[in-house]
Amino acid sequence: MEQPPITPFQYRLGLGFLGFLIVSGGALMLFGLSFLKTATASQQWPTAQGKVQAVTVTRDRTSTSSSPTYTYAYTVTYSYEVNSNPYRGDRYSLGDGSTASKRYPERSEATAAAAKNYRIGQSVEVYYNPADPTSAVLKPGANISTFVPLILGLFFIASGVSIVILMRHNAARG
Repeated sequence: MEQPPITPFQYRLGLGFLGFLIVSGGALMLFGLSFLKTATASQQWPTAQGKVQAVTVTRDRTSTSSSPTYTYAYTVTYSYEVNSNPYRGDRYSLGDGSTASKRYPERSEATAAAAKNYRIGQSVEVYYNPADPTSAVLKPGANISTFVPLILGLFFIASGVSIVILMRHNAARG
């Protein structure tokens, strides 16, 4: 069975989508490289003594079905001073954001892990960006999540370029 030819509108729409994929992929890659550079640099950031202000267990919905399932993690809010200026942070690491723990299937597991690792008033070492002391983390360096924008960018660009090649190949055959 022969397929009907692509209309000029469909072709332009397809090219627009491919352009969007490639441009979005490029932007994600640039952001990903910058994010990875910052994460790597955070290992050399100066430190300040901080204090844990709060430890909170959060709940995230992990399914969109009619019977939702949830996972639980904990976040840590801390205070610290740089050059006698007070700051407050909740970012655990670059890539993981404020989530200071893995995900747990039960709230009680996340609560127990939080109690084991962090207590209100506990001293913590805070790594802060010397160019912007409001940007701080408890765990410096890159992790798996730090690579996500870069990987997505590569995927978007590769998908867009592959489809362009297929379209050109099909156009040359037809």
